[in-house]
Amino acid sequence: MKKAFTLIELLVVLALVSLLISLVGPSGKKMYEKFSKRMAKIEETGQIHDQRFKAFLKDEDFKEENKSE
Repeated sequence: MKKAFTLIELLVVLALVSLLISLVGPSGKKMYEKFSKRMAKIEETGQIHDQRFKAFLKDEDFKEENKSE
C-alpha cells in the first residue's frame, strides 16, 4: 500500500503548476487591469449619482464638472 508521493511525482506536479502559472499570469494581469479600470468608472458613476441625489434633496441644480483624463 502506497502512503506517500515520490520525489519525481512531486517534481512533475510542481513543473505543471509552474507552467500553468506562466501561461495564465500575463493574461491574468491584463484582466486585473481591465477590472480595476471598470471598477474606477463604476465608483465615479456612483459618486455622481450621490451628488445628484444630494442636490435633489436640497432642491438645487446639479452641474456635472467635466474631468479631463
